[in-house]
Amino acid sequence: MKFVGKAIEIIQTLRDKAQSKSEAPDQTGKKSADLKEKIKPDVVADPVGLQEEQTIEPGAYDVDHLLRQALLPGSDPGKDAVRLTDALLYLFQSLLSELPATLPQINITNCRVIREPNFPARVLERQPSTPSYYRWRAANADLCLSVRATEAIVELFIMQADEIALLSYSEFGSRRKARFEQVRTASGYVWMLNKIGANADKVKELMRSCLSELRQQTPPEDEISQAKAGERAGIDPVQQLMLEKENLIFKVLNQQETIKNELARSLHDTVLADLLMLKRHMRGDQELSKEEIIETIDEISQQLRDICNECAPRNLHDWGLKVSVQDLLNRFGQRTAIDTMLQCEVDIPNLPAVVELHIFRLIQESLNNIEKHARASQVKIFIESLKEHSLRFRVVDNGMGFTSGVLPRSTDSGGMGLTGMGERAQLVRCFYATEFVIDSKPGQGTTISLELTVPS
Repeated sequence: MKFVGKAIEIIQTLRDKAQSKSEAPDQTGKKSADLKEKIKPDVVADPVGLQEEQTIEPGAYDVDHLLRQALLPGSDPGKDAVRLTDALLYLFQSLLSELPATLPQINITNCRVIREPNFPARVLERQPSTPSYYRWRAANADLCLSVRATEAIVELFIMQADEIALLSYSEFGSRRKARFEQVRTASGYVWMLNKIGANADKVKELMRSCLSELRQQTPPEDEISQAKAGERAGIDPVQQLMLEKENLIFKVLNQQETIKNELARSLHDTVLADLLMLKRHMRGDQELSKEEIIETIDEISQQLRDICNECAPRNLHDWGLKVSVQDLLNRFGQRTAIDTMLQCEVDIPNLPAVVELHIFRLIQESLNNIEKHARASQVKIFIESLKEHSLRFRVVDNGMGFTSGVLPRSTDSGGMGLTGMGERAQLVRCFYATEFVIDSKPGQGTTISLELTVPS
């Protein structure tokens, strides 16, 4: 409740300032009236949360000034989070006001402190970890942008509009668009955006991206299919969320078992086989020379390194994404005798470690699918930039291909497959705007493309 008190305190301060300036000249009075109308310290306890939806016209305030002030190093994480949340609201309103009025209506709520609902344990197993958030949201008929703040943290989520009734339980990692978090430094508490220093330009790009997604009015395809499946089965939203949770747990456990089986098979077919062969030779009549023993041990050591690298690519942390992809491609070519080429004419920006790992795994799974199913003679990987702030990874093969939209059944058997690659792209989307495309035609090969919009 410490954060809630700070949030109400700063709101009350703004209200007092607006009241004290109410008799000033017209322009100042307009600013005060606008701010007073936009910030209401209402605390509601109903599970729906922000019920009073309205479109707020941008006032006479200077959005750029408010945003830059909110991003300055602060001394009070609670008040700083409120200032940033307010600035994001004003920025979103300003961007929305620049669009044609003919676009579909987007309703925006005021910023306010919302107490999280406490459902009975029989309804939901997990209760909110934070009793209250400082919130605002924007929604059209299909999608909802939810912005919530607690002390030193501001998060943005995009989800289906019909999940607003269970807002807290619909806000989880794969739907998180961005996360602001304060880091303590010598100059005060500094805002980081997705673990990278935040500035006004990055924040503007983020809010433009959020507004763009709301204008599209189309939820992600996987969420549409899940929602429609739930509607056809007559499942209410709470049951649907619980079902998704159970499916996710099953998928994670199944993937763990798959990884264990692959690891056991690799150890059995390579390391254990060579050790047994070495043991038989050393027990037999023909003793191995010292050089032969060292050569066999070297082969076993290399096999163990390859297995370890498959499980946790150390090169990725030490050498970076470009060198790791090149090494992966070289080992793929040596193993399969397929012609390979890496073309990278751009400097890959510093990406979060988890994003680099997902990109690496996606490329790795692409090569695995090519080795198992494509019957290709040539594989090329392109790392390129088509436009400013754009970074695209393409894996192209000249194999047998398949009909786009109809995934070959064998590609998902015994491994992560194309479905797993799509899920990794969804995880990357938690950090950056991402487009994942699989383009293939029978007899014409396959191109797998992952494009990221990386703010400068």
